[in-house]
Amino acid sequence: ALRMDTAAALQLLGSHHAPEAAARLHGLVAGWAAGLRLLAQDAPACLRLLACTDGQTSLPAVMHDYFDAMIGARWCGASLQGLRELGTLGAICPGLIAAIDDLNADWQMVEDLRRSGWLITDQASERDQVSLHPALARHLDLQLRRSHPARHAQLHQLAAQWCAGHGQPAQVLRHAVAIGQPGQAAQLVEQAGAINIDLADGPDLCLQPALTAAQAGALPLLFLPPASQLLRRGHPLPPQGLFEQPGAATANSQRIDPHADTEHVRPWAELMRLVFASNQDRRIDPAHVQVMQDALDAQLP
Repeated sequence: ALRMDTAAALQLLGSHHAPEAAARLHGLVAGWAAGLRLLAQDAPACLRLLACTDGQTSLPAVMHDYFDAMIGARWCGASLQGLRELGTLGAICPGLIAAIDDLNADWQMVEDLRRSGWLITDQASERDQVSLHPALARHLDLQLRRSHPARHAQLHQLAAQWCAGHGQPAQVLRHAVAIGQPGQAAQLVEQAGAINIDLADGPDLCLQPALTAAQAGALPLLFLPPASQLLRRGHPLPPQGLFEQPGAATANSQRIDPHADTEHVRPWAELMRLVFASNQDRRIDPAHVQVMQDALDAQLP
């Protein structure tokens, strides 16, 4: 399919979208020219998509109609169910396919889709990992959630567990949030390493209701990303408040859940404490520097 760059997407979508918003919509359809034209036909739907943080907002109706017509001409029954399940899984590899016993698709189906050009894109980060086009995947995932909600939640749960054991924290976050159980999602993301996801190229985490400071001991890594995000945007005072509240509840990250990765939590906490002190021209406590030095030494051979 013809792929447009972000500048062309901005021109096509119209001046009522800021460049940053146009870039996000461009990413949603992976530069697909026809998809951008479909988005341009429904500005209110685009605004809803831009406000969405959980991947569950519908595409413009005209785009859903397009996919329904395209899919209906070729897929039905178990094969259609398999296609929807592939859309829900997102990034797909042979190991993940093999790990789900009752999946209505197999790797041969994925290969057939790739050869036919069925909007399959290779993921540069993983060998033999592929995914359906992001807009098509969203369409299929929404269909499965509406038609078989229990199966939808089950697949996201299985995929999150598999990705957690195979070094794919960003995928863990995506699947965990889609399960629809905030407590369970928080545990999965905490175990995957929320600070790593935040600093890497991962999706946003939007858990409702918000975590409280009392939960900082059990989910310490989930309290670090908001502060680090704001720090990188140049606003030291608001994140300091976000940081100090859970810090007080955990004795400055020294009293955390035994199952949390203490060696991972404390260096990040000390790093932010040093940044706050530097921004306010306060004296740096040598003990804080030593904690970071010890953590660095532990990682070196």
